[in-house]
Amino acid sequence: MMVAALDRIERTAKRVQSFALPHGIMLQPTDLNAVVEATLPLVEAARRGQVRIQKDLRDVPLVQGDPYTLQEVLFNLCTNALAAMPHGGTLTLRTRRLGGGDDDQMNSVAVEVADTGVGIPRADLERIFEPFFTTRGQSGGTGLGLGLCRMLISEMGGRIEVQSVVAQGTVFTVVLNPATGDPAAPAPESAP
Repeated sequence: MMVAALDRIERTAKRVQSFALPHGIMLQPTDLNAVVEATLPLVEAARRGQVRIQKDLRDVPLVQGDPYTLQEVLFNLCTNALAAMPHGGTLTLRTRRLGGGDDDQMNSVAVEVADTGVGIPRADLERIFEPFFTTRGQSGGTGLGLGLCRMLISEMGGRIEVQSVVAQGTVFTVVLNPATGDPAAPAPESAP
């Protein structure tokens, strides 16, 4: 019974992914800072209340990714952060280079979405990427967003990490591999 439920969840997630990304993921060298810049106007439009949005974009190498998919992931993480700050706070988008070694893992690039919101209880941290898990209850949220984000980033060869302290805030870190080859793909436009 559990296996059938998990299969159903996986099929649903794949249908959602194919609907959300009809073009599929097209890996290419991508300017992560440009993707953040293109996402900011969308986040500003979704902002409610007294939330301050700031950016800290470092000089980072191109990443191997899909600019449109990365924008969707960042927007999802940002809207979750905004929802976690109903009484105001600060949302920060930060890019940085990780490590400095010779292997790809040490030369990864990260984009962080940090908020000063309500935080995520430790018991929920272990479940937030599970399909259909939500802490929003009646206030909205299907529980598909973070699971889909993790799946999409994984398909780009990256990972998502999370750190949170209740009543202090949460940081989601998307870690991507540096690009090889062709010049950067253009960033998606911020609004249609």
